[in-house]
Amino acid sequence: MLPAKFSNNGTSIGTSTLSSGVATLNITSLPVGTNSLTASYAGDANFTTASSSAISVVVASAVPSVTLSPASLTFASQDTGTISTAQTVTLTNSGQAALNITSISASGDFAETNTCGTSVAAGANCIISVTFSPTTAGTRTGTLSIINNAAGSPQTVALTGTGSNVGISSTSTGLTIASAGGSATASIQISAGGDFSGTVNLTCAVKYQGTGTPTDAPTCSLNPAQEQVSSGLPVSATLTVTTTAAGSSARLDNWLFHSGAALAAVLFCGFVPRRRWRGMALLALLCVIGVCAIVGCGGGSSTGGGGATPPLNPGTTTGSYGVTVTATSGTISASTTIPLSVQ
Repeated sequence: MLPAKFSNNGTSIGTSTLSSGVATLNITSLPVGTNSLTASYAGDANFTTASSSAISVVVASAVPSVTLSPASLTFASQDTGTISTAQTVTLTNSGQAALNITSISASGDFAETNTCGTSVAAGANCIISVTFSPTTAGTRTGTLSIINNAAGSPQTVALTGTGSNVGISSTSTGLTIASAGGSATASIQISAGGDFSGTVNLTCAVKYQGTGTPTDAPTCSLNPAQEQVSSGLPVSATLTVTTTAAGSSARLDNWLFHSGAALAAVLFCGFVPRRRWRGMALLALLCVIGVCAIVGCGGGSSTGGGGATPPLNPGTTTGSYGVTVTATSGTISASTTIPLSVQ
């Protein structure tokens, strides 16, 4: 019995013997593209010559295919300048060939790490971890993008998150204190950015803008020093800056210094035993001279040499300063600086 012959586009691809008048050819591969398959039988004593009609078979190349789950990520409210807990996306190669990955990236205020490497085998998967770090308050959007050799590249995942922070400002563009000893106030506004809600602590600091160290630098305070802030409900506080007048502190220090020294000298002399006065005449004389020198006996000048009185405290140094007010809540911090002129 002759075998049946099978051809593809006129080229033999194999033979098979008849079984109950049927010939079957099992083949595991065909060229990529359109194949025209036919079968023919030369005939024998039992069967006449026969040939089949052509059967068209289209063979495509084995290719990778990308499936991403989930298709989008939404992050909860996150303080600006901080990093969220990671959320994950699973990448699956649902095709029949290896998936070659060129790059995986996240845009906007988002970042990614992954276990995918440069290739994912057919039927395998890997994990992409995405974090959110808002740079400003409000809704923030981005895209996770995977460039590869699969159809539809790049495949993407939509990313969304909300940033929250605290805003601080002042209606005053600058403060002026006409002379040392005076004070000035300014209104400070605190607001919530994004969907922030919580307790805000307020602090302030004064920095001299000139060279060297100023005398009796201005001091500042805030009332209140703590506020409850929530979205859509701005609050305010009062900043007060005070300076030191010239004179008072140095005069008091000078008086205490001389009075204390004089008293010490008198006490020392007074405690010399009576029976030793004659023998201590010289020492007594020295005590008197010491007391006079300290308290300025003999018309000592108040402006120079010997027991001279030190110059009075000049008060707060005149010039330019900057008053910085800072609002803090947990990891959130915002500040504003107001120019200050002391004249």
